[in-house]
Formats: sequence, structure tokens, C-alpha cells
Amino acid sequence: MQIPASPDELTADWLTSVLSPQGLGPNCIESCDAELLGGDQGMTGQLVRLRIRYRDELAGLPATLIAKFPAAEPAERAVISALGHYEREVRFYELLSSRTPVPTPHCYYSHLDSATGFALLVLEDLARARNGNSIAGCSVDEVARVLLTLAMLHATWWQALDLAQASWLRLRFLVAPEAMADAFSDAWPSFLQKLSIPVTSQISEMGHWIKQNLHNAATTLFDSAPRTLIHNDVQADNLFFGEVDEEVIFIDWQMATYARCVIDVADWIRGQLEPEVRRTIESQLLRLYHDALVANGVHDYTIEQCLADYRLATVLARARLACAVGLSEGLHPHPGAFWDTLFPRYPD
Repeated sequence: MQIPASPDELTADWLTSVLSPQGLGPNCIESCDAELLGGDQGMTGQLVRLRIRYRDELAGLPATLIAKFPAAEPAERAVISALGHYEREVRFYELLSSRTPVPTPHCYYSHLDSATGFALLVLEDLARARNGNSIAGCSVDEVARVLLTLAMLHATWWQALDLAQASWLRLRFLVAPEAMADAFSDAWPSFLQKLSIPVTSQISEMGHWIKQNLHNAATTLFDSAPRTLIHNDVQADNLFFGEVDEEVIFIDWQMATYARCVIDVADWIRGQLEPEVRRTIESQLLRLYHDALVANGVHDYTIEQCLADYRLATVLARARLACAVGLSEGLHPHPGAFWDTLFPRYPD
């Protein structure tokens, strides 16, 4: 059966074939309605909620699903494919999600065409849980909850040689460690123009500091041991908070890679807490994370090394936001833009 190339091509017959491993027989789906989420298009693709009506009541079959399509515009799709984002997420669900002890959406279907850059995922709908909001930020308790979950993820894949040899996990093109410094230099002037908040001397000095330290930080943290599987885009928008057992569900694995664990930790702490709150609790949060890492079986990574790596990783957290915004032709300055809220959280 032909794979749908866009949300408009989704059909009940095709969805029946997707759900057949769940025990669904032919002609059991009466119809499915597709609702585009997040406006016309997200930054890297299109999310669609599928509302399914079955001809008969069958236990265990989902009433809704999420279909994740690539970017609709061919040029944008080509760039994102060259970055490896689509392949990375598809491979994660196919190869690693079942062996990863942190909650992720169940994947019902995956497809990747490396030649064209087309990728399609059909995932569990997490409407039962609460999606985080990066602009609103999170409470200290929620930040701690995510750090404990990250410690489980990182400990499971600690120094995993099979991941070190997985070429699909390697960051590519503009986000490759060796390319990050040049990408930031190109992005920084554009990023400053897209800010709707005053470009203070603190922000200008931060740009100079990032340029001085980014290459060393990137090559050290991504290319040298000890390394593990990291999500590499830990922000509230990519998390769902469950009401049962305080679970934290991670979505959007397009940036996942093999690197030092504190990249995730710095992204999360620095991106979610306002500086005046963070400064009072940061050292405690880092010790909480490190204690959880040790409790999950990591005994060759001292708290001193963790703290040193964390300081290095704070460079990456700031540079990534500036690059993502500065290099995106689709983002323009406007009051209330997410980067106007997020970037001021990063200063020491």
C-alpha cells in the first residue's frame, strides 16, 4: 500500500495496515479525521492528530494517534534531512526506544527514505499527560523530576560502544561539533537583529564569550569520553508530565546523539529556571543529578568532573538557541518571541 506523502493522503485503509499488528482486521476503521497541530507547519515538520472511528468496539485500540511528517517545503526538508534529524528520530524509535528506560511515545509505524529525505512516524498520542511550556518554564520540583529521569537515560547507555559506532547518531553539517563555532559566528548578527528586547552590554559580551569558548566546549563534550546517549534538546516543549508515578515522557528525538551527559543537564536547568531562582538551587540540582547517576550504576564519573563539564556545557546551551533562531529564515523579530524569553535565562 502506498505510503501517504502528506497529511491529505492519510486514509482509513492505510491506517488499518498500520494497526494490523495490534489485532485490527480489514475494514475495521470506519474513518479517520486529521487535525494539523501547531499551525501550518512546525520548525522541522508537520504534526497531525488522527481521530479514529472504528466500526466495532475493540479493546486496546487507540482513539487518537499522532502522525509526524517532514517539512512540506522541499528546500527546508532537504536541509533538515542533511542535518540528519529525520533519520536520527526514526532510528531511535526503531533501534533504541525499547531499550531505553525513560518513557517515550509508543511507535506504531516508522518509515525513512534516505534518498528523498522523507520520513513518517505514527506515534502514541500523549493527550493524557500535560505538555510542558518552555516560555512559562518549570517549577524547581519539575526540574528535579526531569533530572532524575535523565540520570536513568544516561546511566543505561553509559560508554555504550555500539552507540559510539552508530554513524546515524553523529551530528552532521551545521550542528556537527567541528562546525558549531563557524555556524555561531554566522548566526549571531542575525540573532541580535531578531531580538525584540534591548541588546544590552551583557548580551553583547555573552556573544564574545561564546565565540571564544564554543569550539573547545563542542569538541570536548561531543567527542571525548565518558559519553552516553543524550536527548540533546531537553526543553519543556519536548516533555510531557504524567500524573501517575510522576513520569516524564520525552518526545522529539531528532537531535539525539552520543556525547557527555551534562549537555542535557545544562540545557534543562539553564533553559527552564529564571536566573535569580537558578542561582540559589543550581549546585543542589547538579548534586541531585550526580547522586542519581551513581545510584543507577555510574561509578567512574566524579562530582568534580560533572561540575567542570557542566560549566563547559553552558556555552553550548546559549549557542544552540542563537544558531537555531539566527539561521532560520522563517523566524522574524516580534514582541513575545520565545527567544526573547529564553535567552535572558542563560547568563551566569
